[in-house]
Amino acid sequence: MNNYKNSIVLFLKRFFLIAVIYQFSRILFYLINLKLFETITFQNVTGGLLFDLAAIAYINIIFLIAHLIPGDFKYKPRYQNILKITFYFVNLLFIATNFIDIIYYRFTGRRSTFSMITAKGMEQEALGLIPSFLKEFWYIFVLFLIVSILLWKLIPNLRTHLIHEKTTRKDYYKQFAYFILSLVIILLLGRGGIRKKPIKIVDAAEYGALNNSGLVLNTPFCILKTVFKKEDIDKANYYNEKELISIYNPVISLNPSQPAIKKNVVILILESFGNENVGRGQTPFLDSLITKSYYFKMGLQTEKFQLMLFHLYSLVFQV
Repeated sequence: MNNYKNSIVLFLKRFFLIAVIYQFSRILFYLINLKLFETITFQNVTGGLLFDLAAIAYINIIFLIAHLIPGDFKYKPRYQNILKITFYFVNLLFIATNFIDIIYYRFTGRRSTFSMITAKGMEQEALGLIPSFLKEFWYIFVLFLIVSILLWKLIPNLRTHLIHEKTTRKDYYKQFAYFILSLVIILLLGRGGIRKKPIKIVDAAEYGALNNSGLVLNTPFCILKTVFKKEDIDKANYYNEKELISIYNPVISLNPSQPAIKKNVVILILESFGNENVGRGQTPFLDSLITKSYYFKMGLQTEKFQLMLFHLYSLVFQV
């Protein structure tokens, strides 16, 4: 049983190491985006730890099984090497999403989800954004590189000089009991403790100000919680194109008396986007455009906006 207990301790050390890195990435997330959050509270810290443990439990449940499944085969060096390498790369992949969101959060105002990563067109966008991201935010990549090296160096290994002990039937029963108990504990961590329903992304609001929800959450948790969530709307074809045109045709054919003067006019209309969200660092590109263009806080409802549209129409079509 000593070898089995060493295996339990090994998993706990690796689990704790990942938890420390998650906390470190949250500290970076807060310090680099300090202006986007309110003052951090103890409630934010405890909530963040809860969501971190949940994400780490979900990700590493397969490694708990690999570490604690009864049997002497798992003490072999080859098995342990494969287990260590797999543990490293799987966890590093999720840690990387935390580092990417340190910057990406500025543009979206929320933690990335699975749908944001796999959205249509993102496969081309992501490849194009990577070079510019590395160039402009090189310090994030350097920090991630340092963390990835430290993680590999700090991952503990199973003791090389194990005691050659004969495993009895009683030992197998004990190992199986430890195995089941460990599964129950990690499943409880994954669901956020003993509660009626597992914790969800929206539950982050319970641990402090709403503006600090992104600080309480972590990106791996948000990705895992939205993997099987369908956000696409099914396309319904009730009519064919000809029937639709006969009911209502949105295409307007204009025949101006003079050739149109083609001018580059771009109108940006943001639906359900309050003015209080502008100028706070969440919309940097839009903030820069506002200084060089017409900006209407009340949008379509203002008479000034409607007059501007009529003026543009007159210029383009020479009415």
